[in-house]
Amino acid sequence: MAIAKVTSKGQMLIPVEYRRKFGIDTPGQVVVTEKEGHLIILPLPEDPIGGARGILQAKKPLSAAQRDYKESELAMEDNGHD
Repeated sequence: MAIAKVTSKGQMLIPVEYRRKFGIDTPGQVVVTEKEGHLIILPLPEDPIGGARGILQAKKPLSAAQRDYKESELAMEDNGHD
């Protein structure tokens, strides 16, 4: 745990050990949000789009997922379900 000072302008210095640990560059930006009554500070990557790349990667190719879905629909129709 570390203590951070807040200036009269509302600026806060993030302790160096946390900047290093979480890869917060200086100068840089962070995202500040609130969750359940707590402030949350998250590093903002230089390239937010690139930083999110791969986060929604499919477990299998779309064509295989579509085929599986269609097969399950046909099986339900064969069993008399709509």
